[in-house]
Amino acid sequence: MKTATNDIKKRNSSEDAYFGLFPISEGDDGYYISANRQGLELYATELLNASLESETIVLHPQKFEYNIGQKDWIDDKSDIYIDFVSPFLEKRKNIKKDEPYKETFKDKLITLILKILLIFLVICMIIGIVRVFQWIL
Repeated sequence: MKTATNDIKKRNSSEDAYFGLFPISEGDDGYYISANRQGLELYATELLNASLESETIVLHPQKFEYNIGQKDWIDDKSDIYIDFVSPFLEKRKNIKKDEPYKETFKDKLITLILKILLIFLVICMIIGIVRVFQWIL
């Protein structure tokens, strides 16, 4: 695999390569890759090199990431810039997922108190407006 990545790097000139990550549209959560073949292949080699070094990185605490670094073939105006890869050995099924938030009694009580306060303020405002109109007329 290492020789394959080296061959790809030799075959693709960084002067000809282009790669960038940009939002699909303003306010949208989606992103797209704008790249030519050389840029895609060079970026893929960076990710393959990170995968090859992942076990070494995890087993050596002083080296905790694979640094991709700023490359001249990555667009400076790219909205997303991936500086490094931080690998870990866990399998996806072993990763704990965040549990959905469960509303507690305290949360429900605070919500109820705020609703009662809002209703009280609206009633006071209506009474005040009626009193002003009675005073004027």
